[in-house]
Amino acid sequence: MHSAPRRRPTLKDVAAIAKVDPSLVSRVVNDDRRLPVSDATRKRVMAAIEQVGYRKNLAAQGLRTGRTGLLGYVVPDLGNPSYWQIIEGAKQRAAREGYTLLITTAPTEQSSATAFRELLDEGRVDGLLVASGILGDDSTAELLAGSGPVVVVNRRVPGATCAVVPDDEAASRLAASYLSGLGHRRCAILTGPPELETTIRRRKAFNGALKAAGLPRALAVSAPGWTAPDGFAAAEEVFASKRKVTAVYSTAGLVHVGLMTAAAARGIAIPEQLSVIALNDSPLNEFTAPPTTAIRMPLDRVGAAAVDLLLRRMKGETIRSTEVVTEPAPELVERNSTLQTFD
Repeated sequence: MHSAPRRRPTLKDVAAIAKVDPSLVSRVVNDDRRLPVSDATRKRVMAAIEQVGYRKNLAAQGLRTGRTGLLGYVVPDLGNPSYWQIIEGAKQRAAREGYTLLITTAPTEQSSATAFRELLDEGRVDGLLVASGILGDDSTAELLAGSGPVVVVNRRVPGATCAVVPDDEAASRLAASYLSGLGHRRCAILTGPPELETTIRRRKAFNGALKAAGLPRALAVSAPGWTAPDGFAAAEEVFASKRKVTAVYSTAGLVHVGLMTAAAARGIAIPEQLSVIALNDSPLNEFTAPPTTAIRMPLDRVGAAAVDLLLRRMKGETIRSTEVVTEPAPELVERNSTLQTFD
C-alpha cells in the first residue's frame, strides 16, 4: 500500500513555528529589505525554515515575477578543470541566493552567439555568466552593452565592463620569480590563442618579472586551444627553438599535459632537462608523470563573485568595473616537475 506523498512545507508552516506573520517570512525568504526585520527575528525565521525543510516554489514564483530562477553559464567546453572550480563556486553561491545554475557549452563563436540568444534573449534564464574565450572581444562587448544582465568570467574585454577575473598577473609574476630562483635563465611561456586578452596579460606579467630578475624575455609559444592535444602540437615549437629553454610556464587549460607527453615521446626528461610549471592547480596535476608544479588560484571565489555581480546587475545596478579577486593570493604548489638548474 502506497503512502500519501509528503506535503510540501509552506510559508504558513514556517510562520507558525517562528510565531510571525507569513508575509514577514516571505520578506526574509526573498531578501526583501524594504521593511526592516530585526536580526533576532530573521534568525528565528531561518531556524524555522531549516526545521520544516521549506524551499522556494520557483515555478510558482516564476509565474508571479516573470523570473525563471535560473542563471546561465556558458563555457567553451567542460574538459578544462579550471572551469569546474569556477562552476563549483558559482553553483554554491547561486544556490544560497535561491537560484539554479544552468551550464551549457559553446565551442565556437557561432554556437556561443546562438547560446546567448536562446538563453538570455528568449528569457530562459534571468542572467548570464560568460566564460567563453571563443567569442571575440567585439561580440562580447556588444553582449555586455545589451539590455540583459551579463557578467564575463575569467576574462577582461577591452572597452567593456562588468567582469570578474582572478589575479593571474600576480600568478605569472610568481611563476617567473620561482623559476628564476631555481636558476633558469632560458624560459618559455606556453599560452592559449595569442589574440586573447588573458594571453597578452599573462605573457606581459611573466616577462615583466623576468626582466626585473635580469633575465631575457621568454620564448612565447601559443597553442591553438586549451586541450592536451593542443599542448602536444605546440610543444614542437618549444623543442625546436634554438634558445634551448630549460623551463616552461604553461598558462592555458591542459596544454601542459600535452607538453609533458610530447617531452616523454622525445626522450626529454622532466624535470632533469625541462622544468614545467602550470597556472591553475587542480587534482589532475597530482597524477601527471611526474606530478606538476602549479599555482593554485581562488577560482571558486571567482565563480561566487561573478554570481554576486550578476545579481547586482539583475537588480538594475550599473556596473562599470572589472573585479579582480585577490584573496587568497596565488599559492605555489611545488611538485616533481620542476628542478633547480645550474645552467
